[in-house]
Amino acid sequence: MGMVPDASRAADGSWLIPEATVRQMATWRVRPAFSIRQAASILGVNYYALFRVVALVSSLEDPLPLGKSVRALPLFLSPGAKPIKRIPEEEILRMMGNRKEAA
Repeated sequence: MGMVPDASRAADGSWLIPEATVRQMATWRVRPAFSIRQAASILGVNYYALFRVVALVSSLEDPLPLGKSVRALPLFLSPGAKPIKRIPEEEILRMMGNRKEAA
């Protein structure tokens, strides 16, 4: 259910997660996401220049709006709060020309 495939709720309210799902999740890699300032430092570009070309999208599969060249995903720190932009590692690798996908 949601972020955990095949999870279900028991009658007592606890979660039941199949062993195969837990084993699969143990191999997942958490991919970092960076602030625009951190990404600018990694890419070796000016913060303001990068800020102007970052587009907030809901998925890395979304097309870039005209005039934008970097995708950022929203990070919600609390319900009702404005999202903050975080640039995923994959997007930085794409900008560097190193689109190597980790298995």
